[in-house]
Amino acid sequence: MLAELRVRSLGVLDDVSIRMGEGMTAITGETGAGKTLVIEAMGLLCGSRADASMVRHGADEAVIEGRFVDRDGEEVIISRQVGSNGRSRATINGRMVPVASLGEATASLVDIYSQHSHHSLLSPSTQKDILDMSGSIDLSGLIEARRRLRGIEKEISTIEGSAIPVHREIELIRRQVDELDRVSIDTPEEYQLLSEEEERLAGAERYHEAFSAVAGCLEGGRDLAGGIIELFGSALVAVRGLSGCSNIISRLEAQQAEAQDLLLEVHDELSSLVFDPTRLEEIRVRKLTLKELIRRYSDDGSLESVIEKRETLRQSLEDLHGRSLRLANLERQRGQAADEVKQWEARVREERSACAVEFASHVADDLERLGMGKAIFTVEVAGSGTGEPVEFKIGVNPGEMVLPVAKVASGGELARTMLAIRLAMTRVVSGEAGNGDSVPATMVFDEVDAGIGGEAGLSVGRALYELSGGRQVIVVTHLPQVAAFADHQVRVTKKTTRTRTYSEWVEVSGENRVEEIARMLSGQPNLQAAMDHAGELLAMVNNSGVHQMQRILR
Repeated sequence: MLAELRVRSLGVLDDVSIRMGEGMTAITGETGAGKTLVIEAMGLLCGSRADASMVRHGADEAVIEGRFVDRDGEEVIISRQVGSNGRSRATINGRMVPVASLGEATASLVDIYSQHSHHSLLSPSTQKDILDMSGSIDLSGLIEARRRLRGIEKEISTIEGSAIPVHREIELIRRQVDELDRVSIDTPEEYQLLSEEEERLAGAERYHEAFSAVAGCLEGGRDLAGGIIELFGSALVAVRGLSGCSNIISRLEAQQAEAQDLLLEVHDELSSLVFDPTRLEEIRVRKLTLKELIRRYSDDGSLESVIEKRETLRQSLEDLHGRSLRLANLERQRGQAADEVKQWEARVREERSACAVEFASHVADDLERLGMGKAIFTVEVAGSGTGEPVEFKIGVNPGEMVLPVAKVASGGELARTMLAIRLAMTRVVSGEAGNGDSVPATMVFDEVDAGIGGEAGLSVGRALYELSGGRQVIVVTHLPQVAAFADHQVRVTKKTTRTRTYSEWVEVSGENRVEEIARMLSGQPNLQAAMDHAGELLAMVNNSGVHQMQRILR
């Protein structure tokens, strides 16, 4: 609830303040007195766009302060300063906040319905919420189904997060593993061993001559008189039998045995030394293959790292197979979850479509009460998904197109349409949410009575008063029929001195209120007939039982 509003240096408002009460408050006064500035001031508190031209001439800044009381009884003090340079500042409970945050901060405190304000009911998302609330549509199943689907899609996205899809990565690594397996590298020394074998085969004749020369030296023969082995034998014959030569004999015997072993090894090499052109080509092809693998898979130019790479690729392939199976399982789950979401969407769409007809009927009834009996009001639900967007549409006059309510040209028609929607919505909220806690505590209406009068004006006043049950309603009105229903009435008066013009706000009651109602009726507050008519109007409203019943409900 707005408990108090103070405005300084805003247009014709020099420094005014007013305390607001519960229930319905009517703001009245002559045209041009500054009534709409009340709406503009509250709009600034709610974060509406400011303009330097709003600041009173000669002032450095305009200051608007509002003291609200939320549903928990806690005070919320909001302040907005608009400088003559066009810059704005805002505070909430003395703490500076971005101006853009005021809209969110005041969403549960106040809602403004005027020709120029962008209020919540024009939003398709809000219209959807109203429809859901009016039909008690349970969205928990849809929300949970969508949550599951998002979770599955997130896990799929994580698995598929690499630059290469899993199935392509599996194919690529499998080709690499198959290639390495086909080559079948058994030992990291293979390349070195092949190089040695290649060298022997390529130089077999040279090796044969070298090994033969070594064998001749060791065993003698042909051109050699005797070999090293034979010489060691002659030396042993010479020293055997001599005393004190055991050490020499032992060493000669050891050298002769070593020479004999060496001779056997040389003969083995000679016997294995075969020149094989086919084998030599095989070795060279194999070395080229290994070199290519080293180039592609080795980090340090060794076969050992190629073997390590092969094992790493095998492990990666195993992991990818696991991911592939998990991905396939998730894809199945995604299909099932998507089907579940579609089922819930269809269910919600059907419920919204059924509710739309009933809610539109309630709004149409209220529009008739508000003097718009020829208007056509519809609630359109999209034919796919959950039925979004949900859109409220109205055809104000017979023969005109039914258009979204946001495109209603007349401010008064728009305000009355919003009022009819609020009336229908509030009945549902009050019945199902305890006291309508989701409805803003303060509702402000401007030009709600434009273009109507007589009985329709009484209907508007009665509807606004009904709406004020459990919340605060502030209405700027020209109609005495509307003002008569108010619990409180504030008169805005414009006064002029020799140099300046300013407005005053005064709460009127008793005879002063009768006088203000008489002014609204005839333009001549001192005319006795007007005074009598004003008194009769107030008495009629009081005697209708509306006020007594509404107070009991509060």
